[in-house]
Amino acid sequence: MAVLTSHLLSGLDGTHASGISVTLFQMKSTGRPDKIFSKITDQGGRFSAEFKAEANGQYELVVKIGDYFNTVKSEESDTRVISDIVIRFVTNDSDGRYHIPIIISPNSYSCWWSCPSS
Repeated sequence: MAVLTSHLLSGLDGTHASGISVTLFQMKSTGRPDKIFSKITDQGGRFSAEFKAEANGQYELVVKIGDYFNTVKSEESDTRVISDIVIRFVTNDSDGRYHIPIIISPNSYSCWWSCPSS
């Protein structure tokens, strides 16, 4: 089994982004996504989930930041256009660990793959 983890931080103030819905889909050759799981980030802005990954599988992680920034009161969060973050990635190891941290802001985000040390 593969493991997908993430840590979401608010780019507005550096706090942990808790209570955010994240959903993983596998992208099929037909173009139709199959839902694998849905999670909510914990108080520390994190989630972790095991999933059955295919070698060279195509996946899409959808992070729903719109509701989170509806609760944040700032000038930046009042004028926003991004409601969801969509990250597509490939699983090159069906038993691999995939850690994708994300810094979120009302109108931008930054993410990367954090390669686990051996």
